[in-house]
Amino acid sequence: RCGAGVGVCGEGLCCSRYGYCGTSKDHCGVGCQGEFGMCNKSNKSTDKENLPISYYKCGASVGICAKGFCCSRYGYCGKTSEHCGTGCQSEFGQCNHHHDNDDNDSKEDVNGAESINDISDRDYGRCGPGYGNCPSGYCCSQYGYCGTASTYCDYGCQSDFGRC
Repeated sequence: RCGAGVGVCGEGLCCSRYGYCGTSKDHCGVGCQGEFGMCNKSNKSTDKENLPISYYKCGASVGICAKGFCCSRYGYCGKTSEHCGTGCQSEFGQCNHHHDNDDNDSKEDVNGAESINDISDRDYGRCGPGYGNCPSGYCCSQYGYCGTASTYCDYGCQSDFGRC
């Protein structure tokens, strides 16, 4: 076993998103926890560079979490121990394990200079009536999530709560 609070894999072994050591594609590929073992870094950087920034979903062919957010083993962006702990996908978000014991982080400045007090950590990037605005440059989807991909910015985009 490997991961936060468990330990590090032996030399040459990868730590899977589920916290097991091994050398298979499942251990060393997407979701591999590089902080606790080796990981294949064979993902083409151009593929990752083309992924949209998201406050909601993340992972291969989906998106990369916005600055300061972790990508959970299930492919969702957030800041709780469920997002940042065992199985956190470091390829698609931050995996700082200092969040493990702090599920109630205070509101943080996710965009550098811009403070986003309209979106709290517990909302995971929600927007729209009852949630507020997306950070500058982000679209509010018809379903009430912030992001930059066409699924956020095209049909049903809520222009009162973000760009479209």
